[in-house]
Amino acid sequence: STADRRKGERSFDAKVDGDEIGQTQAAVELFAVTLERLRETQDELETRNRRLALEVEEHKKTEAEMHIARRLAESASTAKSDFLASMSHELRTPLNAISGFAQLLAAERDKLDEDLHECVDTILSSSDRLGAMIDQVLDLSHIETTAENLAPESVDPGAVLGDTLDRVRAQAAERKITINNLLAHHKTPNIHIDHALFSQVSLNLLSNAVKFNRDGGNVEIRSAEAPEGFVRLEVADSGVGVPGDQTNRLFHAFERLGQEAGRIQGAGIGLAIAAETPV
Repeated sequence: STADRRKGERSFDAKVDGDEIGQTQAAVELFAVTLERLRETQDELETRNRRLALEVEEHKKTEAEMHIARRLAESASTAKSDFLASMSHELRTPLNAISGFAQLLAAERDKLDEDLHECVDTILSSSDRLGAMIDQVLDLSHIETTAENLAPESVDPGAVLGDTLDRVRAQAAERKITINNLLAHHKTPNIHIDHALFSQVSLNLLSNAVKFNRDGGNVEIRSAEAPEGFVRLEVADSGVGVPGDQTNRLFHAFERLGQEAGRIQGAGIGLAIAAETPV
């Protein structure tokens, strides 16, 4: 009947309306969850943005500090070079006078009393040592400030070491120290390096090998295995050596490892120059 049909329709409509309410509630809950996740994501993004902003600010601060530190270091380096140049002049002026008068006295040695001969020799040798020390201090300063102004060229290391050996042979002969140059027996490949600085490093190493050797000892110059594209040169001597716990101090400027009052003269600069030289 019409009444029954309408009742069925109302029942069907009520059932459909119930499903729609359930779906709407589920959609609202899903929307709420999604919205909460979006808020959490937004909070996380804001936190990351704040951290990134802090990192950028810290980076800018670090860059500024590095720039200031670099400027201060450059200023200090310039001041040191100026000071050393000035001190070199101030020291050399009286030193040249002392050395000059000592040479005049040595030229008139026959007119001096016997007991004055040794005094004159001491003045001359001391003047030479002080002059060499001044040169080494200036060399160290020069190397520290001119690393970017090097003039690398093709250099025969065997030839340079051969020339350097001629400068220390007399010193070695006085103490009967034998120098064995193994590089003379075979051709060493040329190396790309600043010639003057390589010569200076070679002289410092060989001088130390003779100076700190024992009487009647030996010095050996040899090549050793090196990575491809490099040449390794070694200077070995028969001296007493350096204790293992002191090797890290060996190449520090003015470091003499407790031998400041020993019989061997020097300022402890030679190996520092060798270490600082960008060869």
